[in-house]
Amino acid sequence: MPEGISDLKKHVEGHEGILVIRASQNCRNWNGIQYKAGMSAKNVGAKKLSMNVATIPPGGVAAAHIHVDFEVMLYILEGRVRHEYGPGLTKSVENAAGDFIFIEPGVPHEVFNVSKTQPVVAVVARSDASEWENIIPYDRRSGKAVSTSGATRPSRADLSALWEEHVKHEFETRNHVHTLETMVDDAYVNHIPTLTGGVGKAQLGEFYSKRFIPQMPPDTSMTAVSRTIGIDRLVDEMIFKFTHTIQMDWMLPGIPPTGKQVEVPLVAIVHFRDGKLAHEHIYWDQASVLVQLGLLDPNNLPVAGVESARKVLDKTVPSNTLIARADRRQKHCGG
Repeated sequence: MPEGISDLKKHVEGHEGILVIRASQNCRNWNGIQYKAGMSAKNVGAKKLSMNVATIPPGGVAAAHIHVDFEVMLYILEGRVRHEYGPGLTKSVENAAGDFIFIEPGVPHEVFNVSKTQPVVAVVARSDASEWENIIPYDRRSGKAVSTSGATRPSRADLSALWEEHVKHEFETRNHVHTLETMVDDAYVNHIPTLTGGVGKAQLGEFYSKRFIPQMPPDTSMTAVSRTIGIDRLVDEMIFKFTHTIQMDWMLPGIPPTGKQVEVPLVAIVHFRDGKLAHEHIYWDQASVLVQLGLLDPNNLPVAGVESARKVLDKTVPSNTLIARADRRQKHCGG
């Protein structure tokens, strides 16, 4: 019954920008569900969507799983279905023909055909062109996602705690060895504005021990703004504050200490794998940093200084001041 990509393409008719699949039979199985050929990246080159018709046989069960970072919508054509969902799958909802269902990303759920004699048939639309490649199993007993190796994945609380431990070793214990112990062997760090960091523990060990941890100003502080945690990813938004009293090659390579204070919005996007950090993408507004250090003149450029950080914490800080300044100057020049 399973078909490869070349087999799925045979169902498709091309019509110069409109692709068609005529009425087809079930030809694939996944997780106890039967599918038609459907449309996805595999056969029509879709980039963001996939769509199919799914059938759960009488008494069938689609084992517990999680959709990672994509949404699903269902329309029930036939039968009656029960979703058990949420942490530990302790909640449930039943639906019948004519019902629409929306499943948010990251929600654990198990799907049951409640009938022993009739199939459940549903139209399935996903905001993921790869269909089920980004679906992971979920273990009801442990309440955790399961990796392809069969090991349970860390919970969101586990990921938060691991990130906190990593940051503690960077900024409190200031121990690069313990910092690296929180990371996988091929981890990488990328400070986007300055291209600093490293790939693999050898490079990161060199970077953390010489260019990052010992070059962190003693009054460095971080004010949390928001934290978002997914299945294997964490996003931290914060205000990063320091006085530029020492050399900071990771942020300001080649710039001697200025003694000036800096407050800048900073975002860390952290990916986890096998219970450790796999990579960090760190973003901040370098123009704001340079303005506050007196190295960039904001008078003739559309950039801001400490106001960027202040507005993150206080929405009443005026908006559109740079636009207003440009309008005034244009009006003056026109006059």
